[in-house]
Amino acid sequence: MQKGIPLGIVTGIVHICRYKVTVKGVANHSGTTPMAMRKDALVKACGIVIGIQEFANKLGDGLVATVGDMTVLPGAINVVPGEVFFPSRCPESG
Repeated sequence: MQKGIPLGIVTGIVHICRYKVTVKGVANHSGTTPMAMRKDALVKACGIVIGIQEFANKLGDGLVATVGDMTVLPGAINVVPGEVFFPSRCPESG
């Protein structure tokens, strides 16, 4: 029986997958380590984040991606970061 009630029809569902990523560099004193000698894990991680966004944009509508949480170690203002973690986990891995 028709009642004139608006109806939405599901045409797809979202699958969420999270990945645990570790980016390694070399921690050094930021005041004494020349720029050319740095192996900054955060700089590398930023390149990965930009790549994730570019990949999602390239594939177009229907795919979304983001990095919403990072841990930077050692986490001191005067130390070149030695490691960065995107600490999420895939649901399948527990």
